[in-house]
Amino acid sequence: MKDAVMNSTTLSDVVYPRMAGAVESLDSLACGGLDHLKAAVPAIAEPMPQLVETTKKAASGYWSSALEYLSSFTVAQISLELADKSLDAVSTMVGKAAPTVAGDSRTEDTTKTTFMDRLQERIG
Repeated sequence: MKDAVMNSTTLSDVVYPRMAGAVESLDSLACGGLDHLKAAVPAIAEPMPQLVETTKKAASGYWSSALEYLSSFTVAQISLELADKSLDAVSTMVGKAAPTVAGDSRTEDTTKTTFMDRLQERIG
């Protein structure tokens, strides 16, 4: 039994210096990586509750910007529909008031389609 205790002491004396160097190297590598990460993303250094609150505020800001952007499309669509209906009304009135020219192949529908095609080209 004494030999087993002596062998384990000798083994730890041999293994410890080799492992200590490797562990210190890994520790410095990990700490250097964390320092680099903190420099690149300073928010990581903040306390967790403050980080969560900041993230919530940023996310809600992006969300409200996205909603504004999408609602502007809705407003634009409604405006375009109103403009289209008013042009239809004007076109109908002009069509009833003006005599039809012989040989004119344009009709109300093609005029409307042409206007909508040009509008779509401008919008993209």
